[in-house]
Amino acid sequence: MNQDDNSLGHLPSDWFEGLVSPRTSDNLHLSGNSLVAANTDERFEVNNRVARLLSPELTDETLVNELNAMEGLPVYGGSYFNQEFLHFISQELHELDQKSCDSNFNMIEIGGGDGQFARHFLRFDQSRIFVADIAEKFLKLAPDKVRKVCCDARYPYFEKNKLDLAVFWVSFHHLTESDQKKAVAVAVNSLKPNGILAFFEPNSFFLPRHIILNTFLRKHVYFDDEEKPVNYMGVRNSLEGLGMKEVYTRFIQPPYSWKFIEKLKFGGFYYFAVKFLYFLDRFFLLPIANLVFGKSEKRLEKIRRYSASYFFSVFRK
Repeated sequence: MNQDDNSLGHLPSDWFEGLVSPRTSDNLHLSGNSLVAANTDERFEVNNRVARLLSPELTDETLVNELNAMEGLPVYGGSYFNQEFLHFISQELHELDQKSCDSNFNMIEIGGGDGQFARHFLRFDQSRIFVADIAEKFLKLAPDKVRKVCCDARYPYFEKNKLDLAVFWVSFHHLTESDQKKAVAVAVNSLKPNGILAFFEPNSFFLPRHIILNTFLRKHVYFDDEEKPVNYMGVRNSLEGLGMKEVYTRFIQPPYSWKFIEKLKFGGFYYFAVKFLYFLDRFFLLPIANLVFGKSEKRLEKIRRYSASYFFSVFRK
């Protein structure tokens, strides 16, 4: 059965190849409506094309609170950013990874919800695209050609040395600092040698964000009380400690999608604000910084870290 048969609702036997038990890291294979462990009696249900790897034995208060926060989200099923931006970044990551990829391209978006970013990789040949999230209701909205995994990123979900690319796309900041370290270690373990781990996350150095976090606007922009921007230097230090090498870090003021922002309370105000910051950054701050610092990328990035709301960091194993 080929990949196109997926549209019929019948999953190929190798559809979830590479997934492992979160408890034992034992390889799983598809048998009927379940994923069965190779060496134990573990079974995990597959329902509505979603592999359910959340384990009751590993459920804690942190996971329960995050699930409750996700269930209460007033806005979902869309991308924060415009599709051209997602297309561009996915092309860049794919080209970077293809320099070392010698077989099928295995990619996972961690905490990806309905796979707004992951789905852009479906256009590449010989690609197996996974999206992982704790909230099954989001995963069900992902395209059928995406392989959907309901799991906890703090515990194993993919076989060691099997992934070409793993991405935290606006999801890493939902984790506590201790859980971020766990999730990173799991992701790195799943990467092939020379595999890529990428982050696109809210930048903690961005000054206007601190204003939002400390005003009434917070509850209308951040739906999870535990959310906070990410210190990219902390991410870099953690990954270097795991033997990963930084390829590059860029600070970006991304183009937002009105289709998403219009659903927010005070959406018009918020859209005006981010649009203003985008044009201010692109047509004023960035040209001035380039004029002042010229080809000195290190100096330029030191300035950009304070003026751009997101960072995009890429690391290689």
